Amino acid sequence: MKKFLSIVIISLLLIFNIFFLIQNQNLEKEIIVLNQKIEELEKQEQKPVVEKIPEGWKEYRNEKYNYAVSYPRTIEIEDINVQQCGSGCLDAKEFFYISTFHIFTYIKPENNLEDYIENIFKNSVADVNSTKWIDVARHKGYQVRASVDYEVIYTYVIYKNYLYEISVINPENEKVLDVYDTILKSFRFID
Repeated sequence: MKKFLSIVIISLLLIFNIFFLIQNQNLEKEIIVLNQKIEELEKQEQKPVVEKIPEGWKEYRNEKYNYAVSYPRTIEIEDINVQQCGSGCLDAKEFFYISTFHIFTYIKPENNLEDYIENIFKNSVADVNSTKWIDVARHKGYQVRASVDYEVIYTYVIYKNYLYEISVINPENEKVLDVYDTILKSFRFID
């Protein structure tokens, strides 16, 4: 009887081990499938969110700072001396149109985006009119409307090691605001 009971217990242990081994293999397969799905979703997130860009617009690509943006063909783009855009500025582009648009690239701040921007405007002569969080290239961006002698709309977004500032100076009319909105919607990160 003891021998029979030992055989039954060993058989049961063997069956449970085989069952758990099979379950573990199935679990590993499920983990692999889930990781593949996560990778696919991450790749989809990296695809540009570009909404319909008006016909005839051009694309500016900055491979060094990993972004691309569309703009009207009538806009001229110029480099700006980085000393003009402030501390930590690495790159500056100016887009001339009815109003002036800028894209500045800075070293990523150590503190969070909201605190960083609060510190900028706390020590500034600009009056902050409004702030809000918006979506920029599938990332959380922070938009600030401020004025000194003229109005400026700043939109900030962090990606990898950089802080990007996309701004428009003196958005006087609806057409300028529409162009700025389309530029923001076309702004995307490239790797």
